[in-house]
Amino acid sequence: MRVLVYAQLKGILGNEPLEMHLKQNPGVARAFGIEDGIPDRTTIGRWRERLGSVAREAFEKLSGIVAMLVPTELLVVDSTQLEDWGDPEAGRGFYSRGPFKGFKVHVSVDQLGLPRKAVVTPGNRHDSPFLSELIAEQKPKHVLGDAGYDSENICAPLNRFM
Repeated sequence: MRVLVYAQLKGILGNEPLEMHLKQNPGVARAFGIEDGIPDRTTIGRWRERLGSVAREAFEKLSGIVAMLVPTELLVVDSTQLEDWGDPEAGRGFYSRGPFKGFKVHVSVDQLGLPRKAVVTPGNRHDSPFLSELIAEQKPKHVLGDAGYDSENICAPLNRFM
C-alpha cells in the first residue's frame, strides 16, 4: 500500500513506470522493504486490484472525519486524467493537452484544500454527471467548478444541496 501511495504522490500512474522507477531508485525500494526483488508490472497491477478497495475505504473514512471537524463552506470540483495506455479497462478521453487513454479522478476539495470525495472512472467519461455525487452529503454554501459544470441541467439539482 505504501508503494502505491508513494506512486500517486510522485505522479507515477502506470505499473510499468513504477517498476522502472523502483529499479532506478534502489533507495526508495529499500525504504519500502522490497530491496530483495523489485516487483514487476504484473505484480504491481495485482497490488492495485487488491488494495484499491482498501484505499477507497480509507479515503472515505478520512473524509468523514474531516467533515465532522471542519464544516464545508466551499467545495471546488474538478477532474484530472490518470494516463494508463496498457489497461484494457481504460477509456480514451481528451484534456487540454490532447487525447489520452486511461482513467479520470473526479474530486471535490473543501476551502482548506482537504479532499472530501473522489470518484475514478474510465477516461472517456465527462465530468458533469459526477457533480451531484461529489457534493452529496457535504452541504456546501458555495460550489466552484469549471465550464464543464455550467449548465441548467447541472445547476438546477444543486439547489437540493444548498
